[in-house]
Amino acid sequence: MEVMNQCATIERLLDALEWSQRAGSGLSECKVGRVHPTTSSSHKDKDDHDLVLVKDSEVRAKFEVSDVASDKDGNQKEKKDLISLGVLRKGNAQEMYPAGWPEGRLFLGVSKEFAVRLCRPMRDWLKGEQPHCHYVAIEPQGTTRIFEVKMGARP
Repeated sequence: MEVMNQCATIERLLDALEWSQRAGSGLSECKVGRVHPTTSSSHKDKDDHDLVLVKDSEVRAKFEVSDVASDKDGNQKEKKDLISLGVLRKGNAQEMYPAGWPEGRLFLGVSKEFAVRLCRPMRDWLKGEQPHCHYVAIEPQGTTRIFEVKMGARP
């Protein structure tokens, strides 16, 4: 099972890299600063993400990818990925919302099944009169769905 999970993670990373190199992505001039094709990162380093793209020594984009192949999130992968990106903090209610917004562009790379979940704004950080963030779907890339995580309510 772990080999299948690793293959799914690598597939998401490759799809994210392929999309990022397209002219319309706004990231085509970036280089890979870091890539971690494993299921867990150390989180000791604030830029320890599944994929980090840099340009001129500056972090331009951070990606967290998921091997979840359903529309369920039993292990809170979405929240953990948002914490890793710096969009959320550990905790509940208001304590999970940091004061500032992380630098660079932020992305989630998920399966088409998990994308169904991301499109439903049912979690606290996505709903309410003033949501903390929203997701913008990027064109499908292979079996991967990429979402940019943006601050605040959808315009």
